[in-house]
Amino acid sequence: MKPMIMTLAQVFLILLTSAAAHSAERIPPVVTTAWLSGNMNNPRLIITDIRKVEEYKEEHIPGSVSLTYNAWRTMEKGISCQLPLKEDIEDNLRSAGVGRNSIIVIVGKTDTDLDRAHPARVAWTMKYAGIGNVAILDGGFNKWKKEKLPVEGGWKKVEPGTHCCSWNKDVLCSKECLKEKAGRVTIVDTRLHSYYTGETKDPGVKKMGHIPGSVNLPYTLAFKKDGTFQGKDRLASHASHAVGKDKKKEIVILCCTGRFSPTWWFLLSESLGYEKVSIFDGSMEEWCTDTAAALTKD
Repeated sequence: MKPMIMTLAQVFLILLTSAAAHSAERIPPVVTTAWLSGNMNNPRLIITDIRKVEEYKEEHIPGSVSLTYNAWRTMEKGISCQLPLKEDIEDNLRSAGVGRNSIIVIVGKTDTDLDRAHPARVAWTMKYAGIGNVAILDGGFNKWKKEKLPVEGGWKKVEPGTHCCSWNKDVLCSKECLKEKAGRVTIVDTRLHSYYTGETKDPGVKKMGHIPGSVNLPYTLAFKKDGTFQGKDRLASHASHAVGKDKKKEIVILCCTGRFSPTWWFLLSESLGYEKVSIFDGSMEEWCTDTAAALTKD
């Protein structure tokens, strides 16, 4: 009898270990078209297409679900790009079929600077909602189509997911939070350099200049000309030049309206290993509505 008991115990341990490893499985924060093509049959994989509905309906990566970028942002108190209500974020995730162990790959497009920035905004929102496995498809649908990989049209219906959000407030910083932490954190302004210095007017912001003490790390440095991400060594070089190599320092990232800053949040936090990175969601748009908020062109 003892050998049978031990055998059953061993089988149970193996199954338990396998399940734990399966649950803990991680994917790279940026995945290639080759990776996605090779993992299409993973039952845990959810490909989320954030392009416009009409673009999705015309053609999309087989099996992907449509959840357009505009579902991931809202206007609040005159600030143009804010997090949606928590219940709306949960509804978005469940409508895409997201469950506890889902692996999510976000697919956007690379036609414009904003298009390139949108996937990281969605990824940041998902991380705020407690999703563990979130990746961005490098080069988006443009690269997938250019490589003549399979596409399909129409609309995919999915069973509602079961994900219950566990809110990660550490990735979010308010204006009041930033004021309180000023001088003790590294503030990263990811706008174009001419907007940062005040040499030219940022069309998304009422005033010119930047927050005193902030450093400039333009979002454009994250991408190659074709819209794919720069290599990790170059990204690390840009990051260390702006914020240093201390991965434990606290960093708060902003841009004009909160649409571009998630690119560097995603790369610093998810790809380069910086441990305490958050976003000032209202960014310079909100900062400049406060007459007491300091600005400089130095």
